[in-house]
Amino acid sequence: ELPTGVWTVERAVPGRVERPGYAMPLRVVELDRLSDALDAPAVRDDRARLEPAPRDVFAAMNELAYGDGQERWFAPFLATLRDARVRLHGLRGEEGAFETVLLTLDVGADVGITFTTTVPAARGRGLAARLARAVLADARGRGARTASLQSTGDGLRVWPRLGFREVGVLRAFLRP
Repeated sequence: ELPTGVWTVERAVPGRVERPGYAMPLRVVELDRLSDALDAPAVRDDRARLEPAPRDVFAAMNELAYGDGQERWFAPFLATLRDARVRLHGLRGEEGAFETVLLTLDVGADVGITFTTTVPAARGRGLAARLARAVLADARGRGARTASLQSTGDGLRVWPRLGFREVGVLRAFLRP
């Protein structure tokens, strides 16, 4: 039997009801097309500053961004991710605290990007884009040839500027 929720590019799933508000564009980029951008000195500097984000910090930032900030739902989810292909990345601000984070999942020659967030006080300064470029350059160094992601409304402007193009829509279907 299918789980409670199913994410798919299909237009219908038997026995499930679509949640249109959850639909997100699927985007991809070929990393070779970004060579100039990923080899820029600023990206090399950001790669040097790139560090693993602690799970508690990553969870708190995502709970604030994607939830009501009160309910602790992301940390238990994050605890279930016990796969060496999953990496939590972050960049710290001048004060030393993490200001932007994202999660990657390496699958073959693709690096999937998800749960990208920036603390509210640091939004609009291009930090998520800087982090993404550093992560993409790092993934390319590990042999990744493509990157893929799903984007919420907050990221709709960021990803195309980084070279990602829309290839479909991911839809959510839940049990009635």
